[in-house]
Order: sequence, then C-alpha cells, then structure tokens
Amino acid sequence: IVEAMGSCPKDRWQKFVAGLRFDERIEFDEGDLGLPGGVQIMEPAGLHRQTAESIRRYGGSADVSEPWPEDPDQEEDHEDRLDRIEALLQKAMQQLATTQKIRAARRHAGKKTGSQASRSYTGSVIDADA
Repeated sequence: IVEAMGSCPKDRWQKFVAGLRFDERIEFDEGDLGLPGGVQIMEPAGLHRQTAESIRRYGGSADVSEPWPEDPDQEEDHEDRLDRIEALLQKAMQQLATTQKIRAARRHAGKKTGSQASRSYTGSVIDADA
C-alpha cells in the first residue's frame, strides 16, 4: 500500500480523502450522532443478530448534571420475565398434580382386597354360566 501511494498524485489522494468525509460525525441511530472519523456502512438488521444490545444510547446533551433517562423497555423486560416465570411455575404445578393423581390411582389399584378381587372374579364366572 505504501509503495502504491507513491504513484498516486497528491491532489487526487486529497480529493479521495475529502470524499470520505472523515471530519463529519457518523449517525448511529436516528438523532444519535457518533464520533467523526469513520465510514458508515448500512447492512440488513438481521445480518448479525444479537439477543440484546450491549450499548444503550440516549439522545440529547451529555451534561453530567442531567439525570439518566428512564428506559421503558427495561421495566417491560422485567414484567415479561416475571410473567414467563409465573407461567412456567403454573405449568410445573399442573404437571406435578397430574403425576400425583396417576401415582395415587396406581397405588389404589394395587391395594385391592381379596374380597374385592374374588367378587369381580365370581361375578364374571356367574355371568359366564348364565
């Protein structure tokens, strides 16, 4: 690259650098101007998916005396998480109750007394003779 720059005329190079507009600030989001000295490249939003944005950006002045703006998404995130946990807990409780009913029914079926077993057997024999 260094050798190739020697063959490029100085005015052409300066025109190229001026066309890149490194002195202008790059817009991150609508109304959120970032730092100068970069090249902005637009790409589809789904190209590099992330579960959560690690950098939170807020528009407005960056005065230290100003309070941090409230994040409405953060409250909704906590509410959504609690709703999901509550739904999972209810589902687990229902499954536990169903399992306990099945186990109780199996225990009850295995504890038939001798008289109950003989009555059902005797009843079927009598019906067969009739």
